[in-house]
Amino acid sequence: MAITVFKTFAGGEILTAADLNSSFSKITNNGEDLAWPATKAKDLDGQSLILDDDGDTSITADTDDRIDFACASFDVVRMNTVASAVNGLDITSSAAGNALLLAARGSDTDIDITLTPKGAGIITGLQVLDAGLTAIAALATTDSNFIVGDGSTWVLETASTARTSLGLGSLATASNVNDSDWSGTDLAVANGGTGSSTASAARTALGLGSLATLSTISQGNLNTSSGQVSTTNTSTLVTLTLPGGAHGFWVRLKETGDGVTSQIAVSSQVGTSFVTNITLRATNSGTVTAEQTFIQASPPYDLGDGEIPLFVFAIVDNISGEIETSYAAPAAPWHYNGPTNIAADFYDASGRGFQLKPVLTPQLIALQQRSDFITDALLRRDFNQAIRELPSESVEITQLIKQADMPLIPHPFLGNDLVGKTVVMLDPVSTEMLDLNELLREGSDEALHDILVSSFNIGNSPLVRNGPPGVIVVSAKWKPRV
Repeated sequence: MAITVFKTFAGGEILTAADLNSSFSKITNNGEDLAWPATKAKDLDGQSLILDDDGDTSITADTDDRIDFACASFDVVRMNTVASAVNGLDITSSAAGNALLLAARGSDTDIDITLTPKGAGIITGLQVLDAGLTAIAALATTDSNFIVGDGSTWVLETASTARTSLGLGSLATASNVNDSDWSGTDLAVANGGTGSSTASAARTALGLGSLATLSTISQGNLNTSSGQVSTTNTSTLVTLTLPGGAHGFWVRLKETGDGVTSQIAVSSQVGTSFVTNITLRATNSGTVTAEQTFIQASPPYDLGDGEIPLFVFAIVDNISGEIETSYAAPAAPWHYNGPTNIAADFYDASGRGFQLKPVLTPQLIALQQRSDFITDALLRRDFNQAIRELPSESVEITQLIKQADMPLIPHPFLGNDLVGKTVVMLDPVSTEMLDLNELLREGSDEALHDILVSSFNIGNSPLVRNGPPGVIVVSAKWKPRV
């Protein structure tokens, strides 16, 4: 910045007070001299205007057509322009409770504002312009209309048009569904249907038998089987477990042999659980047989080697090898005499039996496993009250459940003196047991015990078969025809 020279002194000229006063007056009033009056513009020529004490906050225009605002020696804001600019930006403060105003200004009617991040940076706190949102914002707020996509943008659809878009048929607006509305295939049992459209086929699909259509049940409708217990023992009463247990009827008696008479009584060999034992004795040489008819609950039975048509147990004298006492029935003695209930609540289409069991909580399981659960009536009452409100689940009656009581009642001769005798089980999956079962089902008047004694050879060697504990499984073969 240059200072104007107001007077030049010649050599030897004396500087007077008037000269000094005049010069100082001119300096004070001349904006281009030492002072910078507010009424004059100032050309900084690209230099910084320092604003703070330590000199690191400034305004600079050292680049053409750009103003830099620096704080702590860093350009925090730069204001640029373009050639022939007509639009700009207004920043307006606000009073309490109002928003600040950042507004476009200029001669254009419509002025966009673009915010450009650097690199992979994004704009946070703002929703950038989106064509989909713009389309939605432009839609009318029509009552009961739906916003849907038409493949290119968002549009409004009425309820009727929306149902068509969703592929819904007339059932979507029906208050009730009746037979005339059904046009699909029969709903499978697995999906809650019956798998058929006729009553007969539905019963078959659901595993229902002929009883499903009966109003009353007669003797011929019961799925009954028969079993026999026999003895030739004349010295003592023999305790025998009947096959039917809680599902059995009272026995019929038969004696074979010359002058044989028999004794029968309810067994005194009872424990803490209900049992269906009787005692038999032949008073003379011969055989006494008690036959019991019972209702089958959960056949078939399989100990691991195949389905068993007939369970045959025998007490064999170790010296003579003769069969003294026998048991023959399509069910083992533990099936209906033990504490485990193996009766089915219902059957599926393939004949598998199921029971409905409550879904027990861990607390109820612990209660059920207490040692005094069986003997404490109040404890069982509390248990039964608790399970009334529990949901049920279908549990298949597996072979594991059916054979659960086998260790408790491994054979039908418990309570007898078996010294010098052996309890055996005849090969349960042999064709011979199938033959004997067919003879029993025919209702032959001949006792199976007599058939075993007269027509079978009983093996001496144990077979590799699954059987009850303490019972030897042996072979049994028909004797050759003479």
